[in-house]
Amino acid sequence: MQAAEIISKIQEIHAKYPVPKNLKRHMTLVAGVSEQIANSFQIPIDAKTLVAAALIHDLGNIIKMKLFDSELINLLDKEDQKNLKQFQEKQKEFIKLYGDNAEEANLLIAKEIEAPHNLIELISPGTITLHNGKAIISADIMRQILLYSDLRVAPQGVVSLNERLNEYAKRYKINENLEKSKHSKI
Repeated sequence: MQAAEIISKIQEIHAKYPVPKNLKRHMTLVAGVSEQIANSFQIPIDAKTLVAAALIHDLGNIIKMKLFDSELINLLDKEDQKNLKQFQEKQKEFIKLYGDNAEEANLLIAKEIEAPHNLIELISPGTITLHNGKAIISADIMRQILLYSDLRVAPQGVVSLNERLNEYAKRYKINENLEKSKHSKI
């Protein structure tokens, strides 16, 4: 399935996989931010592939959703909260089918829908590596755009990078986990 076909069939694709509305909205907003950035570049960028990648980049994320944490359940739309049991069951099915790593599940789903290789490469993990404590982003401009766009979209919509990083740290309790690891004995 080529990028243009993924874009045109995205509602069918989202319906095939257990994607809560807030996650669909997130992927759609990431696609919009990506497209806007791609269209503003002076160099040619394959915006269709970038948009298609953004629209499917988190299809397996139900695996890592904390569907038993009341604070995180509140991020779901009201209708999805009513269907929580169904999402919890779908999560179990997804873990059996794709494993417990959401990033790997995203790639398996992309292959399952026969996304082109270059699109699969865009959503592959490894966009960021650390070297001497500093983040190094892939040299591939499309991966940079996708990562940046993903970092700009929080559950409440498009936000500043600072707001998104703070929201992400709070949601995944990153600072708490860092503090615990600093004080834990090896």
